[in-house]
Order: sequence, then structure tokens, then C-alpha cells
Amino acid sequence: MAAQRTRVLALSGGGAHATSYIGAWKYIHDEKGYTPDIVTGTSGGALFGVFMAAGLDAETIEQEMLDAEPWRFFRPAPLRKGLNVVRSWGEVDVERVRRAVAGILERHNVDWDAFTDTAFQCVVTDINDTERKYVPRDVEMDLDAAVTASLAIPFVFTPLWHQTGKEKHCYVDGGVTEGFPIRAALEAGRGNVQIMALSPFAPHEHVQHAIDSPLEYVLGLYHALLDGKKADMMTLLSEEDGDVFFTTGSHARRVTDFSPDAIRRNVRLGYNEAREQEARIDAFFG
Repeated sequence: MAAQRTRVLALSGGGAHATSYIGAWKYIHDEKGYTPDIVTGTSGGALFGVFMAAGLDAETIEQEMLDAEPWRFFRPAPLRKGLNVVRSWGEVDVERVRRAVAGILERHNVDWDAFTDTAFQCVVTDINDTERKYVPRDVEMDLDAAVTASLAIPFVFTPLWHQTGKEKHCYVDGGVTEGFPIRAALEAGRGNVQIMALSPFAPHEHVQHAIDSPLEYVLGLYHALLDGKKADMMTLLSEEDGDVFFTTGSHARRVTDFSPDAIRRNVRLGYNEAREQEARIDAFFG
């Protein structure tokens, strides 16, 4: 009998659109009882993936998101009036986000040692080295720092600075270099893994932007980077090897739309989208 291959849940970036992953997790984990061997995530996929790998249920993840009130991070006047990234590096202080992430992790006793049943890995972009890094494989970083760096959209968030050896390196959103962490999932070897890849949108479903403000310009640029990398990574999936891909959808208006209504609607949507994939999910974990 062939050895059981490692089951990897790969979560693409997508910012607030990725809140629909919570609903998919409710169906896959909470109702069906399935648990992947590894969760690997980029950007929003890293944010929600870390809680999945730690074994938190969907209701807890959703409530933590609502309690954190992430929509408050995107209300400063500069974000509405125009970006001045040359002087500020970004309009939202990434350390505010890091403190919020750290608080949630601490409440649930989640650190790198907590991943006993399911391993966790996230993608960050090292601007100093101009390349993707897989945490924790490539760089030692506190868990809250790794997740925050992975979701730090350039110019919207300030970069996360992290001491690497004798110097500090500048880290930003993993989506800049690997919008869909499928290459990360294949690090163990094509014949050794099966990948369930989730994304809010299919590669051909491009988010449309009316470029009428500096913010929309930045978000449009981010999506161009993310979608291009996502399409490239999708070519690495193989149905013959048992890989599965499906979309979880999104009602969010933009990647920064973490409004309570968008979160709740996306959770319901992600659940329904996953339920539609019951046969494929059962086959993947069966």
C-alpha cells in the first residue's frame, strides 16, 4: 500500500476577501471533522491559517475578528485624503496590527510550539534580499511578527522590520512574491503531498478598481501583483496527484473592507461554497 501523502491546506492572499476562509473552515473542520497536516498561507491566508493550524474553531476565529475591530485600522484621514508613502512608508502602522494579532494568539496560547497536530508556514517578502521567505523554515521570527509581515500590503501598511543576523530586514506582504503558497506546499516534493488550495477568487476573476484616488491606485497595484503570482502558482496544481482547488468567494468591497457586515456575510458565503464541494473535500481527506 502506498504511503499516505501529506495533506496541505494552501490559502492564498486576499486581505478582507479572505474572511470567507473562516466559513470554509467551519464546514471542513468543525462539521466534517477534517484536519490538514500542514496549513500554509500568504497574507490574509496567513492570518486565518495560523488560527486553523492551531485548531481554533470557526466561531472563535470569527468572534476574534469582530472583537479586534480591524476596520478601525483603515480609518485614518491620510488614507481617505491620499497616500504619502515617501515620508510615512505606509499609512497604517503595522505594529498596531501586530499587537492585535499577538493579543489573539496569546489568549489562545498559540505560539510555534502549539502546532503539534498541524504544522503552520507562511510566506513573507524580504525586501532586503528581494525574495520570498518561508517562515519558520527560512528565517526565525516570532509567530505574531511572521503573520503580520505576511499581510503587510506595501504602502497601505508600514513594513515590518525584523532583526536578521547583524542587520534589520524589511518585510512586507508575502503576496508580492507568492500570492498563492503552492510552491511552498510543494517543498516536501510533488510525490509526497496533496494540496487543497483555496482562494476567494479564481485567477481569471480580477477585482475591478476605479483608479480615482491614491488608495485605489495602491490597491489596484497590489491586486495586479497578487493575481499574477496566483495564476503562476495555479499551474503547479495537479488533479492527477489529488490536488483540489475551489473558491470561497467574497462580499467585501476591497481588500481593506473588514466591516462587521462583510465579515459575517463572507463567513456564510465561505461555508456555503465549501459545502458545495463536499464530494471533493471528502475525497481529498478520505
